[in-house]
Amino acid sequence: WMEFSPRHGSRESSPSSSAAATKSPLLLEPKRLFNSGAPSNSGGQDEGGKRERDWTLRGIKGSIMNRLARLESPQPPPSSSSSSPINSKRVELEAVDLGAVVSSLSRFMEEGTYLLVSQLEDVRQARKEVESESAGLQEECERMERELARLQSERDDAVARAAADAKIKLELAEQERKKQLRK
Repeated sequence: WMEFSPRHGSRESSPSSSAAATKSPLLLEPKRLFNSGAPSNSGGQDEGGKRERDWTLRGIKGSIMNRLARLESPQPPPSSSSSSPINSKRVELEAVDLGAVVSSLSRFMEEGTYLLVSQLEDVRQARKEVESESAGLQEECERMERELARLQSERDDAVARAAADAKIKLELAEQERKKQLRK
């Protein structure tokens, strides 16, 4: 999550959305949604991407709840016949604005899901590489153990032959000494 930064492009222009863009602070400032209530960066980035994601989701949720509350709040009775179109236009703008928030949330979740799937695939690939390397190290250890056993066997054979040769030479020397004593 540390390297993940949601992309929030503007919505495609339409008659309703262009009208909303002229009066909606959210559409004029798309980053406001994801920076709303977020802590300052004075403490450094040691908190990581998790904190940024939490604040992003919190900002999205707060924006949705605020707009739903405004849409559901009772409106004062119109004082004149011209008030009804204004209220209708306000509700339309709020609905378009809320749609932009939901669209941003949807993109955020889709990109987050894609990122998680990619990271999971990377972890699986790394695990395969580690397992393959571990198998290679295991084979190398077994080969070295066999080589060590062979060297130990050769050493034991050489020691046994040297001991046998020394014993024979000692016996021959003893026999030669006895012959010299008899003379």
